[in-house]
Amino acid sequence: MADPKHSKVERTLKRYLVRYNYGVGSLWAFVLAESKEQVESRFPKVIVYSEPPPWFTLEMESATHTYSIDKPGGWLPTLLKA
Repeated sequence: MADPKHSKVERTLKRYLVRYNYGVGSLWAFVLAESKEQVESRFPKVIVYSEPPPWFTLEMESATHTYSIDKPGGWLPTLLKA
């Protein structure tokens, strides 16, 4: 029998594309999270896409960084909900 104090909870994370529009352009990133709502709650200033738009090319996707909801990097920490 597994010890509940030492068992890990499995989380299913999905990759969400996020966009921050700063007026004269946009910043893009992927965020690994449990749900779209989790991303929207943590980063209320971004637009969250469940799927990339049709015009988002493979080249754009490969140039876009991926961060975890638990350890956001790049420009994302500046948008964390206080």
